Amino acid sequence: MKERDKEEVRALIRRYYGSIADGSKMRCGCQPSSCCSDEPQPPRLVQEAEELGYSRGDTGEIPDHSNSGFGRGNPTAIASLRPGERVLDLGSGTGVDCLLAAREVGERGYVIGVDMTPEMIENARKNVA
Repeated sequence: MKERDKEEVRALIRRYYGSIADGSKMRCGCQPSSCCSDEPQPPRLVQEAEELGYSRGDTGEIPDHSNSGFGRGNPTAIASLRPGERVLDLGSGTGVDCLLAAREVGERGYVIGVDMTPEMIENARKNVA
């Protein structure tokens, strides 16, 4: 793939994720989901999070607006995090896993979230606040 083509793909992905993060586009993937209907979105997102292994306690601590629905796993459930550890979350989105990891590593630990869109980073900062 030519470098110009790669940059065009990156720009397209950034615009797409950015539009979901700023609320101008609803999230709809390659399979039917409630976001494509009139069904309320938050309950479906909580259900999806629980299907990925997040506990009811986890989903109860996640701010309603922070679940963008892009998660593909629950790394905090399998990481066996301990107080004082350092965590790097690549593709952190709205920071849900960062918030849950911070709870595990405590005040002596450190969590860094990295994402490719300014909109997702802005949402993550709001969630931290």
